[in-house]
Amino acid sequence: EKPTVYLHCLLHAREWIAGATCAYIADTLVSSYKTNPQVTALLDRIRILMVPVANPDGLHYTFTMDRMLRKNLHGVDLNRNWPFMWGQIGSSSNPSDEIYHGPSAASEPETQSILRLLSSQKKIIGSIDFHSYGQDILRPFGHTTVPPPDEARLAAVSERMSSAIRKVRGTYYRTAPSGSGLYMTSGTFDDYVYATYKAYSLTIELSP
Repeated sequence: EKPTVYLHCLLHAREWIAGATCAYIADTLVSSYKTNPQVTALLDRIRILMVPVANPDGLHYTFTMDRMLRKNLHGVDLNRNWPFMWGQIGSSSNPSDEIYHGPSAASEPETQSILRLLSSQKKIIGSIDFHSYGQDILRPFGHTTVPPPDEARLAAVSERMSSAIRKVRGTYYRTAPSGSGLYMTSGTFDDYVYATYKAYSLTIELSP
């Protein structure tokens, strides 16, 4: 069985451009298979698993009630709810805060569903969590400025991605560890995937 690269978008409900990005990627891969040699070679080698809308109820709410909702409908920031270094720096125990991490690790149905999906895969070799905005490619860790054991390979992949984007789009994406390059966080998706599966795990903050 082919190894899996997992992608998801719209963990934060208000970041509509992330969902459009996932849809564009899916359409490009499907329509280019067997016609584009690079895409064909990629999909023959790996399985791409995608959740275009990771926070569906929250997304619906942004269309009907509050355009700027970040969290899910339980009031939890889903990118602070993952069961690795949960409830530590860069998250909050106050339900009123935008970065409220929830009552417990993986307390939320959206988190639980994605955890089940990931655990059903034979081998996960990479993941990307798309957000908006910042024009950054961020890598683990968020909870510390101490680099992970695989810092060199994570940095190299990030730089290659940045170069590829710049070549195609003319847009520069900065690369950095989340904690030292952006701000400190804990209970995040990319850190969870890296710590659990030892996979390439990145967060892309899209262009404004």
